[in-house]
Amino acid sequence: MGIIRTFISHSHDDKRRVHDILRRVAPYGARPWIDDQDLRGQAGGSLRELIPSSIADPSCRSLSLFLSAASVKSQWVLDEVGAALALIPDGWRIIPIALDAVKDLALPPILETALRKRGNGFDTIYLDPTRPTFVADYAAAVLHAGGAMDAEDVVLHLGHRDPLWRPNLPVPWRQLPAVDLRLQYPVGHADFSPTDAEWAEIRDGFAFLRRSLRGVQTLRITGRAPLGAAVIAGRTWDRGTGTIIEGWNGNERGGEIWTGVGAIAADDWTPSSGSWLQARTEGNLFAGATKLTVAFLRRVDQEPATRAWNAFRSPEPPLVLVQCPERISNADEATAVLNEALGVFSWVRRTCLQVKEIDLVLGLPLALDALLAHHLRQLGTIHFYDQVIPPSDPAYRWAISWS
Repeated sequence: MGIIRTFISHSHDDKRRVHDILRRVAPYGARPWIDDQDLRGQAGGSLRELIPSSIADPSCRSLSLFLSAASVKSQWVLDEVGAALALIPDGWRIIPIALDAVKDLALPPILETALRKRGNGFDTIYLDPTRPTFVADYAAAVLHAGGAMDAEDVVLHLGHRDPLWRPNLPVPWRQLPAVDLRLQYPVGHADFSPTDAEWAEIRDGFAFLRRSLRGVQTLRITGRAPLGAAVIAGRTWDRGTGTIIEGWNGNERGGEIWTGVGAIAADDWTPSSGSWLQARTEGNLFAGATKLTVAFLRRVDQEPATRAWNAFRSPEPPLVLVQCPERISNADEATAVLNEALGVFSWVRRTCLQVKEIDLVLGLPLALDALLAHHLRQLGTIHFYDQVIPPSDPAYRWAISWS
């Protein structure tokens, strides 16, 4: 099945309005098929042949029909709707979006058929972009048509930093319904760091998916994204939800699945005794401070920026610098690292009784970030900060908090 997409049928006169809508629904997982992106590399092909075959692509299970004074006169739109109508018996869905008031449009017969005209009205629900619930309603229609809403196994592709328009899903997961999450429509950027407002959009998107993916039992996470996106995913479907989280680590040995099933905190972990994670403390952890900064770092060059960022705040919290292995060679090692990472928080709970808030910086692989957030039993309130790329001042930006 792969990435769930919806074919975008619109008039190029409406391009700006349509792209604005596609940008708004991108964080919710409504991934478009649109000619100026998806037909790249097919120069020389006939549009008359490419468009119908694209509509029939297995990853496209719906056609988003943007109705306007211009689109109802477009022969391309009429042809696209005609191709989609032929697929309706096979479970296809046409999703009408009213850019202009439908009652004011002179609809050709084929569009009346698509909207199922009955007397003076239509019995097809169409979406109004001016309604407060439009974004969620549109995304829900796309994901429902793609089979994600009731699926037990779903892939989340975190594509925020993926510049490729066609994400490369891990082979073991390519037959599962997959939701592509982005912010910067139509493509990502390798150095993308969300603003505060964009982090709010990311959180809203995950909250929508948590409500919508009603049947999910195993959630599989892959992609290239700010690490905070993986943390939000793991926290949204924490272990209290009963959902199993699996992460794909694609940077080591060609890729493998990491899972947190059976994860157990290493309750005997201390800063000097860890086999995989060792730590140094800066500042007096036991002098009554109620806030603590915990930073998991894999590279030595991350430490100066972390220290400077922590020192900039007032009062400066004590700092626990946890050194992570630069390379994790297999899934068993990943589980061992996860158990010790959970042990770090168990140690905080045992030794820093006065601490009520933790500022958390994670530099683990994305797959482990999601698993740690999924399993974490926190002490008081945790504020997660994501690293800003490229390095700038401040070095970290707030992404999510939970209690």
